[in-house]
Amino acid sequence: MSMFGVNRIVYLLPALLFMACGTGQKSDPSQMVETFPVEKSLFAGKVTVDEVFSLSKMMCKGNYLFVNDVRSNENLVYQYLLPGFKCVYKGGSKG
Repeated sequence: MSMFGVNRIVYLLPALLFMACGTGQKSDPSQMVETFPVEKSLFAGKVTVDEVFSLSKMMCKGNYLFVNDVRSNENLVYQYLLPGFKCVYKGGSKG
């Protein structure tokens, strides 16, 4: 590459960077502000259940708590009725 080509790249690169940074869309300030969610108090407590599992995932849906146990060979999913934590389903097999 000749010296003329190198000079062209040296001047062209900063110009391209300047143009790329300056051509972004303007943000609407109302879209950038999020409202805070309703304030809630959280607490932790121990719950004793009859089933033995290695907890890997939990999901709450309505009045049910679903617990996933990926290490078990017998039951992969446990379903508990809330708030009493009564087990209403356990099942699912690997494969």
